[in-house]
Amino acid sequence: MKVVINQANLKNDHIYLNAIISFFPKDSIGGNNLSTKGRDLKISYSWNGVIKSFESDIAGDKKILRKRGKLSGTGMLLTDMDVKVGDTLEFKKIDDYHFEVIKIS
Repeated sequence: MKVVINQANLKNDHIYLNAIISFFPKDSIGGNNLSTKGRDLKISYSWNGVIKSFESDIAGDKKILRKRGKLSGTGMLLTDMDVKVGDTLEFKKIDDYHFEVIKIS
């Protein structure tokens, strides 16, 4: 499942998952804050030959991975993969709660 990155994604360290939300397990989609957190997903990607990963649920109100930090989260992934506006990221299912992200353009 593919998503195209826009300026808001880079500015706010998130990836909109609206178009592919049905790809993820329903119990990984939480509410709008940590008190209603969903089940964590493992998000992994390759960076300079090293596999990196972090865990996060999906914030259901925004349809983004909740963990957005630059040290462990979507911000780290976007920076490590040198993602730019217009790039396409593909989410590949490894198992029910593990997804690999690949930059394809």
